Amino acid sequence: MSTYCYRGLSMAAALAATTLTASAALGSIDGTVLFNPYLFGSLGTLNVTSGTLNINTGTSTTAPTLSFGSASYTGYINNQNGMAEGATNGIPYVGLFDFSSINIGSGVTVNITGTNGLALLSQSSTTIAASLSVNGEGLSGTAQ
Repeated sequence: MSTYCYRGLSMAAALAATTLTASAALGSIDGTVLFNPYLFGSLGTLNVTSGTLNINTGTSTTAPTLSFGSASYTGYINNQNGMAEGATNGIPYVGLFDFSSINIGSGVTVNITGTNGLALLSQSSTTIAASLSVNGEGLSGTAQ
């Protein structure tokens, strides 16, 4: 199982950097696991081999969306165990998408927008071969 989760960025700046193992990537605050892919309902299989993949991470009140071709998914708003509620401490909300598996091919253009962080979770295999360029404006955090 591979999981990508990013906190402290409004967009997934390092999404294609390294495959993370589940134990290293689940993330926690005060010992509470925040990004376990088995805690959320799977949206099915994400398999994008060409074209454009659009991800909007949403806001604190607007659900994140992911779309390509005629397919469209609505993700979850994750408040990081309440830590993002009214936060002035830099802990962002996270636009979270949970899939049974993820494949984003090298020929895919990925557009990521929105004010929330981004977590792409997979309950099994993950392949991200696309090049990503992301600007996480106005934040002081780092990818984790």
